[in-house]
Amino acid sequence: MDMEVDFTTVRQRGVDIVLLINGCMHACLDEKHPRETGSPQFISVKGEMVDSQYVREDHIPEILIEKIVDALDSASD
Repeated sequence: MDMEVDFTTVRQRGVDIVLLINGCMHACLDEKHPRETGSPQFISVKGEMVDSQYVREDHIPEILIEKIVDALDSASD
């Protein structure tokens, strides 16, 4: 699989995954994004939570990698 990371915004052009990052330790980011056909996959990081699931801070990078790879795999099916 040929993968490339390109940092952009949803307003600039279509994307496969939107990564929402909020460093607030209280998990203040409260964004709900309905999953519609053709819409990008949203992954959120709120303090020590990834998609509303608590993870240790030092595990956030590996959890994000797993979620991104899973999202790209399911998009290619």
